[in-house]
Amino acid sequence: METETAQFVLIAIAAVGAIVWLISLQFLLSTFRHDRERFKQTAEVVDLGETTPHMVAGTVEVDGQPAELSVKAAAVLAKGLAGWTPFKILERTDQRLIFENITSNVNQPGHFLREGQLRFFPAGSGRTRIDYTIGLKAGGGMFWLAMAFQGLGLAALVGGFLLLWFLVVPDPNPAVRIQVVQMVQAVHFLWPPFLVGALYRRGRTTVVNALDLLVSNLPYHGKD
Repeated sequence: METETAQFVLIAIAAVGAIVWLISLQFLLSTFRHDRERFKQTAEVVDLGETTPHMVAGTVEVDGQPAELSVKAAAVLAKGLAGWTPFKILERTDQRLIFENITSNVNQPGHFLREGQLRFFPAGSGRTRIDYTIGLKAGGGMFWLAMAFQGLGLAALVGGFLLLWFLVVPDPNPAVRIQVVQMVQAVHFLWPPFLVGALYRRGRTTVVNALDLLVSNLPYHGKD
């Protein structure tokens, strides 16, 4: 491989790696920023401590009376959703249900859920409006883990490029210069941020979807 060719190949591979690194950085920042932008839309948060920056709120209207639905919701949460550990019921009235997640097991599907509240309002014609507010864990550990991988990726790109540029490209032996293709090994440091970000997104989305499904199906719990 000629010296000019080796330079071109090294620069091309490093450029592609830099683009992937920038994409992963944008992916991570948008993933964690999305939460704060979404939680700002939560209109009202009560009795959920200081987790306001990490809240999701929603409203569902279902068949049934508030008192009956409150009892059903407490029973389901105290038993635990499918595959989840039971929740601790902090307060239950005909109008409100407050619960929290006491497990610290990160392998548990709902580990991102910190606490939540359901409020029940008569909607007329035998229906009830249920407002739910979910407090989620910040996930700061995953954020810093992802950013650590970002740092390693940058170090791999810069360090690998400089090492090959000054030690391999100038080598008089063509068989040595062809080793510039080893720059592709930097990919091993570029994919982990995508994995961590995807796990973070999936974990939080799973919690929101599960609670929304629970509330929507409350009228049918306890029926044969």
